[in-house]
Amino acid sequence: MKARAALLLIVAAVSAHAEPMRVLGSSTTAMAIMPAARALFDDVGADLIFETSVGSNYAIHAVANGRVDIAMATRAISPEDRSINPKALLFDVEIGIQVLVPIISKATWQAGLRAVSKDSLIKLYEGDVPTWKAVGGPDIKAVFINPTDGRGVWEPLVTWLYGSLNPVGDGHRWPSAKSNEEARDRVGSTIGAVSVAPPKWADGVNIIALPIVDEKGATIEPTEANFRSRKWPLTRPIVLIAGTKPTGLLRKTFEFMVGSKGMEYVVAAEFLPRPEAAEEMAARFR
Repeated sequence: MKARAALLLIVAAVSAHAEPMRVLGSSTTAMAIMPAARALFDDVGADLIFETSVGSNYAIHAVANGRVDIAMATRAISPEDRSINPKALLFDVEIGIQVLVPIISKATWQAGLRAVSKDSLIKLYEGDVPTWKAVGGPDIKAVFINPTDGRGVWEPLVTWLYGSLNPVGDGHRWPSAKSNEEARDRVGSTIGAVSVAPPKWADGVNIIALPIVDEKGATIEPTEANFRSRKWPLTRPIVLIAGTKPTGLLRKTFEFMVGSKGMEYVVAAEFLPRPEAAEEMAARFR
C-alpha cells in the first residue's frame, strides 16, 4: 500500500505540471538543451519533448505558426523569416557559439604547415592536393580526416567551404572520424593530416589549431576574441526561438538556458558560452 501511495503521489506531482512543450529543430543546438531537460523539469517545471529530424529553416517556420513552442536553430532570425511570418513576433536568444578549428599534429606544425585557406581545404577535400607543397605548404603527404555526418561538425564545415550542402566534393574517400576525440587521435598519429574540431581539442602542445588565411590573404588567428567577434569564419550561433515574447514556463525555460546553469550545458556541448545572453534577455523585458 505504501508503494502504491508513493506512486500515486509521483503521478499527481507530474500531472500538476503544464502540458509538455514541443521543441523542434537543429540536432546541433539540441546538444545544449536536451541534456538540460531533467534540470529544467526539476528547477522550473518545464517538460520538454524534442524532435531533431529537421533543420533550422523548418523549425523557425513551425514555431512562427504555433506548431511548436521552441525552435532550435544554428542561425539568427532573418528579415525573410519575419516577412514570411508577419503575424509572428519571433523572439530569439543566442545561448552559445559553435566554433570549429582546423587541427594538426605538432609534427605537422614543425614540418612547416602554419596556416590553411578555404581554397586549399576545398582542393584537399576533393583529393586535388597530394602534398601540402601543392598549396604552398611543406612537402609532406596531405591527408584529410573527414568528420562523419550527423554529429554537428561536417555540416558547418561543408557549408563554409561550398556555401551550401549541395555541391559537396568527394570528401567521403578520406578516412573518417566518428567523434572529435577520434579526429584528434587520427590527426595526432598521422603527419600531414588535418581535420576540424571544437577548439578544446587543440591543446596547443600536441595538437595545434591552424590559423585560416582569408580571401584577401590575411591570416586569422584561432583566438577567443576572433571567435566572439565572428572574425573567425568557422562559427555559427546556437539559438533558441519562440513564436512570440515568452511568458510563463516558456520564459522560465529561456531564462534557465541563459543563466549560469544553462551555460554549463552549453559548455558541456563544446560550444562557446554567452553569459551576456542573460543580461541581453533581461533588457528585453524591462
